[in-house]
Amino acid sequence: MAVRHADRGLEALRIYLDSSSLGKLLVAEPGTDAVQSLWIEADDIACVSIGYVEVRAMIARRLAGGAAARARRRLDRYWDEIDVVAIDDDLVGLAARVADRYRLRALDALHLATTQLIGDRELALATWDAELGQAARDAGFATFPV
Repeated sequence: MAVRHADRGLEALRIYLDSSSLGKLLVAEPGTDAVQSLWIEADDIACVSIGYVEVRAMIARRLAGGAAARARRRLDRYWDEIDVVAIDDDLVGLAARVADRYRLRALDALHLATTQLIGDRELALATWDAELGQAARDAGFATFPV
């Protein structure tokens, strides 16, 4: 993962943003301030590639006109700073096993599988999805919000 704050060393803050978290950077709602703080403080931020489509879909459903265009531009700027994990057959297979084990919906399983694939036990998963958050904690990951 790329380091955004090189001066922090071993105490780096590594965050995985799922789409529920990433969307809060673009549409003001409960949790927006918390995710903005995470974004500022994080040394490394990761997301699976389908997260981009999920957030674009959220923008299309919730915003229109100029507000939607501004949100899409902001998303592109944020996305440029995210370590994007591409979906391949190995990740799909892992996500299928995660779905079986934790009884998650497909995209939630893909997000949790991506955190597992990254393989960094210091990585915290930021999600506002209760089921995904519980599954991440059950898998041994820190979550935000707790």
